[in-house]
Amino acid sequence: MLPQTLPCFPLCTAAHTPWPANFLVAYDTLSDIYRHAYRILKQEDADPLQLTYHLEAIAADAMPLLEAFEVDPRGLEVRDWLSDAATLLGNLSVQLSSF
Repeated sequence: MLPQTLPCFPLCTAAHTPWPANFLVAYDTLSDIYRHAYRILKQEDADPLQLTYHLEAIAADAMPLLEAFEVDPRGLEVRDWLSDAATLLGNLSVQLSSF
């Protein structure tokens, strides 16, 4: 069973400056993509166009953001969160595909 939301973004460690704005904006975007797609998945009468739209949003919008986290020098600090988020988005995509 999938959670309704992505896990919260980790708190910044005391040894570093606050998270860059692009990290926070990317998290908000990923969270919105996940939350909207999850809602569609839970509808009994989801329109095939809606399913396709959300599958494409995961592939075209969410995946590049996850990849950007991975290559960012501070991405190592969010490695566990990144792995969890990628797994959840992948599982959501599989469920949307088989709806």
